[in-house]
Amino acid sequence: MNDTITTTELIALVIRGGKKILCAALVCAVLLGAVQASVEIRGKDSELATKEEEEYYQELRRLEKTVAREEERLAERQEYLDNSLYMKLNPYDIYTTTISLAVADLDYEAVHQAYLEDVPVEYLTNKIVNYYLTLWNAADLPSVLGLPAYEAVAEKYVRELVSVTAAGDGGLTILAVGADAAQSEALASAAQDLLHAKQAAVAAGSYDHAFSLLGNTTKGIIDYGMATAQQERYDDLDLIKENIIDAKLKMRELSAPDSGAVAVIKLVIAGAFIGAVAACLWICLQGILGGKVLSSHQVERTFQLPILGSAERSTGLFVRGANAVAGERMWRDQTQALDYIGQRAKVLCAGKKILLTSTLPCAADCAAVQALTAAVGEEHVRFVADFLHDPDAVQSMAECEEVLLLEAVGRTKLSAVSAVVDAARRCGCPVSGFVLI
Repeated sequence: MNDTITTTELIALVIRGGKKILCAALVCAVLLGAVQASVEIRGKDSELATKEEEEYYQELRRLEKTVAREEERLAERQEYLDNSLYMKLNPYDIYTTTISLAVADLDYEAVHQAYLEDVPVEYLTNKIVNYYLTLWNAADLPSVLGLPAYEAVAEKYVRELVSVTAAGDGGLTILAVGADAAQSEALASAAQDLLHAKQAAVAAGSYDHAFSLLGNTTKGIIDYGMATAQQERYDDLDLIKENIIDAKLKMRELSAPDSGAVAVIKLVIAGAFIGAVAACLWICLQGILGGKVLSSHQVERTFQLPILGSAERSTGLFVRGANAVAGERMWRDQTQALDYIGQRAKVLCAGKKILLTSTLPCAADCAAVQALTAAVGEEHVRFVADFLHDPDAVQSMAECEEVLLLEAVGRTKLSAVSAVVDAARRCGCPVSGFVLI
């Protein structure tokens, strides 16, 4: 006897037990939810819960501040990269113009009148240089340099391109950079003109003097320092973006402490899932070990018996779903089903004396029994309600020519069908087929 069970039959078995699964899920959900609710009621004001909540909000505020701070830094860095002329220069192809000036021709007569003792020349020239540096730093370069190309540029970006520094011993150095020689020379010359324009103001606060031009050089260079500085600024921008992404990711991953209601709901859902899975496993285990008929195909496959039809009332969503999955040949109208069964029985058992029997308690007024009796003819039919428990069943079988079984999915045992088939073989009265009831 080949009594293997297919995956489809197991799935249909689980669907057929849908009501049991729902009941098990509901019971487990209620039990676990009640347990969690009682725990929450007892410990809702516990110190641990309060501490967890405080830690959560502290971490959330910290991450929000981090995001806000980094986004502000990002905006500042991006604004700088978008507007800085210095960042747009190619460090491997730039031009620099260097103008070196020295304070000269001091009015020593005025110096001697101011000081009783001799004063070092370096002290006086450095003092004058510091005045120039003060005025340079206070100047609004875009407006005073007189270069139209820079009038609309923010001063901080102009100062990246041109600078004036003290060279020591009364010297001043003007350094300008540009994309070509004309740009750097124009900036350096404008800075030199500005210093000359401030000469009268500086002399009024110190002593009359003049400038001596020590050098004026323009050359194309590769500025590795500029390349490093530019790369560091772009790296800093990337780092800020990564910090923002990391902080936002941590905010999404940050789990708020469950409130009592949320915890209960989660456990109710978990309980329903556990109950449903446990019920499914139990139904499958019963189907595998219980040895019951799971589908008409299993009987056909196991005993090589044809099915005449199904008179089962396919009531309920789960039963209809199970029959659809198992591929049972069902009729929407039972009257049509019974007519079909009767026609097949008439063809299969024409003129023969047949035994209608079942391994289940089956009443003589069963719709299938009535239809088969009417189709074959009452004089050709003998009915035995419960073959295995009827002492005269074997005798009745021996007096018949063929046997038709009336069995039910989920209730009939394969071993019982096997016993009837064996008895029929011994009596020389073959089982011609079966009907689902």
